[in-house]
Amino acid sequence: MSTSTRLVVLCGPSGAGKTTLAEALINHDRSPKPNIRFFGIGDTTRKRRPNDLPNEYYYIPRWWFWLKRLFRRYLWTAAFSGTRYGTDRRRFNEALRAHDYALMILIPERVKTVFELVPDQVLAFYVRAPIDGLEERLRRRGDSAKKIRRMLQESKDWDQLIVELGLASKMVMIDNSAPTIQLAKEQVLAELEKRGL
Repeated sequence: MSTSTRLVVLCGPSGAGKTTLAEALINHDRSPKPNIRFFGIGDTTRKRRPNDLPNEYYYIPRWWFWLKRLFRRYLWTAAFSGTRYGTDRRRFNEALRAHDYALMILIPERVKTVFELVPDQVLAFYVRAPIDGLEERLRRRGDSAKKIRRMLQESKDWDQLIVELGLASKMVMIDNSAPTIQLAKEQVLAELEKRGL
């Protein structure tokens, strides 16, 4: 593995397939096999979903989140669709020192922050899904009609936000329209190989 790249970041609107892609990366059986895993870097106040992966988040109550925030235990926090997320400082630094690739799923603003903090240690992917397929994915995931409408509206702005934040040239774009999860996984693995796996 490259001595520099430590973080593999997936970014994209809700329902674009980030968790599905993450699961495919963690469980892939190609040789040589890079060790890619969630390090449990992030906390969230939302409930666990059936499709959440092991170590993707620590699920904590709101009061614990606010207490950790008060004592500056987070590198950053974010609110998304009524849920709070925070990246634990200590766990983030442990991931940078690990021998495995640390997998993170982040919103665009936090991808920019990671590039500012550790520019030589991050490989970021923007997972895009066609808008017409998003509604079906969100419905299958069990989101309410109201939440689906809100998420579809929010997802329309992500491409523009990636450009506005100056991330378009730093991230690898993946068009994740079904049934290309295998192709998306192969694209990520190929990028890791380019960086000296």
